Amino acid sequence: MTMGMSYAALREWATASPGLQQVQETLQEIKKVRAECSLIIAGFTKTKVPIICKIQQTSAPPWHETTFSDTFVAIGEGAKIATPSLYRRDYDADVPLENAIYQLFEAKVLAETMGSVGDATSLDVFYPNRKPKSLSDRGHEYLNELLLKYGPKPRIKKVDWEPRYLCKFELED
Repeated sequence: MTMGMSYAALREWATASPGLQQVQETLQEIKKVRAECSLIIAGFTKTKVPIICKIQQTSAPPWHETTFSDTFVAIGEGAKIATPSLYRRDYDADVPLENAIYQLFEAKVLAETMGSVGDATSLDVFYPNRKPKSLSDRGHEYLNELLLKYGPKPRIKKVDWEPRYLCKFELED
């Protein structure tokens, strides 16, 4: 607060004094500020419809883009891995809650292959008319068990390949 006032107060001042050069210069400087972060905001509409908003940092003005979804969004470097994982599992708004929890957990764990994604995971479930619930330690253990059973397997180091698996290449007429 260089001028000792909030942004809201500055905007009020700008409306009351549109020709004041200092106000205009300050507003122009504020427009240049880059937050250098991405953000997910989730909640419910008044009619209890779930909504997810993603504010994603971009490399050009206005320095962010905003998208809305009713299924899922991902941000950060891990999104490059988490998003295809969710699509592969046919994740959508109709997935039962239990499946959704596992699929989101699996996608997050897979995203940990990116160096910038940590291994700490907080998974919370929000409801339109009750308090949110958080995944318990036992819930984390169970999801890790499911991950071992259903999740991706380690890469194959050497495939036992036999020459008979290939045949002579022939062009069809």
